[in-house]
Amino acid sequence: MKTAQELQREIDDLRAELHKRTVDFKSEIDQKNIHISNLEAQIFDLKKYRFGSSSEKNPNQLPLFNEAESLTDSKPKVKKTRSKKKSGKRKPLPESLEREEQIHDLDEEQKTCPKDGSELKHIANVTTEQVKFIPAQIKVIKHVCKKYACPTCKKHIITAGRAKDPIPKSMATPELLSYITTSKYADGLPLYRLSNMFKRLDIKLSRTNLASWMIKCGTLVQPLINLMQDQLYTKPCIHIDETTLQVLKEPDKKAQSKSYMWVMKAGNTVLFNYDQSRSSKVADRLLADYHGAIMSDGYGVYESVGNKKS
Repeated sequence: MKTAQELQREIDDLRAELHKRTVDFKSEIDQKNIHISNLEAQIFDLKKYRFGSSSEKNPNQLPLFNEAESLTDSKPKVKKTRSKKKSGKRKPLPESLEREEQIHDLDEEQKTCPKDGSELKHIANVTTEQVKFIPAQIKVIKHVCKKYACPTCKKHIITAGRAKDPIPKSMATPELLSYITTSKYADGLPLYRLSNMFKRLDIKLSRTNLASWMIKCGTLVQPLINLMQDQLYTKPCIHIDETTLQVLKEPDKKAQSKSYMWVMKAGNTVLFNYDQSRSSKVADRLLADYHGAIMSDGYGVYESVGNKKS
C-alpha cells in the first residue's frame, strides 16, 4: 500500500501533466486559428481580385436591369396631407428643336352634331408636344478624286486633292471621332460597348482600333491644350487638387495600385494632368511657369511649391 507522500507526488505529477497538455492544446488551437484567419484573408483577396471593381466599373453605379425601379423606389416618401395638391407644370421644350407637326382631325361623319344635325364649327386647337428620338445614322462618305492626264505629251498626270483627314489612312471622319470621344469621356461608355454598338449596325470597329484613334486624337488636340494652359497661367489664382484613380495594365505597376489625376482650374479653364504619383516633382512640373496664388488643400506638396517661389 502506497504512503500518503507517494500518493501526493502522483497527484502533483498528474496535475503537471494535465497543465502541460492544456497549454499544448491551447497553443495548437491558436495556431489553427491563425492559419484559418490567413486562409480567409487569401480567399477575400482572391474574390476581390476576381469579382472586384475594375477601371470601367463605378461603385456608385446602379444595377443594370433594375436601374429604373431603383431610381423610382429611392424617391423620398412624403406623408400625405389634406391640403390641395398643386398640379405640376411641365417645362416647355426648347424652341430651338425641330418640330414636326401632325394634324389630327375628325372624320367627316363626326363633324355633324348628333342632336340637331348641324355642321360643327372649328373653334380651337388642343396642342401637346412629345419628344421623338431619331437613332444615330451611319453614312459612308465616298471620295471620288478625279484624275487628269495630258493627251499630247502623256507625261503630265494630276489628281484632284481633298481636305486632309484627322487621322491619315483612316476610315474615321471628324464626326465619327467626335462621337466616340464624347461617348467615352463625357458619357462614360467603355470602348468595348461602343464597339458592340457599331457591330449591331454591321460596322466592325475593334476596341483596339478605337483606343488607337483616341490616342491619336489626344495628339491632335495638344496645341489647344497648350493654349488653355497658357491662359491658365495668366490668372491671379489657380485651384489645384489631385485625386486617385485606377489604371489597368499600366507598365511596371499593379492594377490595384493608385494613380493620380491632377486637376487645375482658373476661371472657366480646367485642365487634367495624369501621373503615376502625387510627389512634389509633379507639382513642381505643373506649376513651374506659374507665379500667382495657389488654392489647395492641406497637402504639404503645395506648401513646398509656394515656399520655393516666395
